[in-house]
Amino acid sequence: MCQLFGFSSQKPVGFRQEWNEFIGRSNDNPHAWGASLWPDLDAGPMTVREPRQANRSYAASMIGKLKGYALVGHIRYGTVKPLASVVNAHPFTAFIKGEDWSLAHNGFLRDVDNDAEFSMVYVPNGTTDSEAFFACLVDAIAAHNRKLTAIAATTKKYAKSGKLNFLLSNGKELYWFSNHDGLWFKENAGVVAVATKPLGDSQEWVQSKPGTLYAAMRGEIVLDYAVEKSATYMPKKHYKTREKRGRVRDIELPFIMHSTDMDFEITPSEDMLQPAFDWGDFKRWVEEKKSGVLVAKKLS
Repeated sequence: MCQLFGFSSQKPVGFRQEWNEFIGRSNDNPHAWGASLWPDLDAGPMTVREPRQANRSYAASMIGKLKGYALVGHIRYGTVKPLASVVNAHPFTAFIKGEDWSLAHNGFLRDVDNDAEFSMVYVPNGTTDSEAFFACLVDAIAAHNRKLTAIAATTKKYAKSGKLNFLLSNGKELYWFSNHDGLWFKENAGVVAVATKPLGDSQEWVQSKPGTLYAAMRGEIVLDYAVEKSATYMPKKHYKTREKRGRVRDIELPFIMHSTDMDFEITPSEDMLQPAFDWGDFKRWVEEKKSGVLVAKKLS
């Protein structure tokens, strides 16, 4: 089974120990790995996907040396061909209503492929039911005024059609849901971490309630909603959707990078330019402990 790891934090935090333990589990999940990391909430995430066993990847080892506000990570055990492929590697990303969304999923969903064909905002590139679910999810987010209602309704719909574990984030908020085998989470000192199995020796991990949609904002759990028991969305009172109004976003410079020794991709957001980078640039950039995102000056 694929495994997931993510977090939401009040401030940029390091996660090397947990990340190294997480990718160490890729012996049983060897087909691909990926991560979306938000080093800056005013810019889109750095998303890396590679069709290689994570604990044999230089790029994966470097991810753990960075810091960020939020992360969505995935190691893949493929059941849909092609198994070791960038297009079937998670997380999947889309730019919707001024926000970059990333999703990682494990499980199996029926009937979602047919629905994804009618998505108006996202066309799947790969062959997985996970990406088809993401297409349906972002389509709902684009169509609804309240993104939380859209996420809850879409989760409720497809939770009935199979096994659904996922992490979803726009950087500011991290959502997770499980209706099988459970996801584990812990909340401590302004950081909420979520994983398929507990990481480290901490006794603070709690198993998610089956059929429950959770959300964390800036390192605090703000939503605990029983999706499969109610058709009504009931957030906690102190939770408010924070939409940016009248602010100009920084623009992340996107890039696709290839090297001679690996098939490697970093995916851009839709509102970005596309300069040329090479593998040497990436290694120097990471080793100099840059933020993980190259940011242009704010637009005036």
